[in-house]
Amino acid sequence: MTNQEKIAQLLPIVGRQAQKLIDRCKKELGIDLLITCGYRSIEEQNKLYEIGRTKSPIGNKYIVTKAKGGQSFHQYRTAIDVCPIQGGKLLWDYDWKKIGNIGKEIGFKWGGDWVSIKDNPHFEWNLFYTLKDFQEGKVDMSKFK
Repeated sequence: MTNQEKIAQLLPIVGRQAQKLIDRCKKELGIDLLITCGYRSIEEQNKLYEIGRTKSPIGNKYIVTKAKGGQSFHQYRTAIDVCPIQGGKLLWDYDWKKIGNIGKEIGFKWGGDWVSIKDNPHFEWNLFYTLKDFQEGKVDMSKFK
């Protein structure tokens, strides 16, 4: 799936902000960003949650997420995961702080700022609504147009 197809699956304002992040990283850092994940179904989230727990490889160092299905902003179409690309190569060892700072300037919350688990590729746009607000349907969705 292309970046544009992934952006189309996000809530409208989140998609626009994701495109701004892509554009600014290209202009300011000279890198392309690949959206590795945008919307993720509950089933997809549960499969990720099982990695390191019940699916091989097993062990804490292989756990990729603390969130079960329904416990991630990806399910609510307000989060993206990205990876920088330069010269056709994925740059997982990139200086993520540069990308994180641009994302925060745009208005995203950045997973690289988290204390319990660093998630450098993760950006979310939730307008200060909590995950519980989304789960309980207490979000004014008109603010995400």
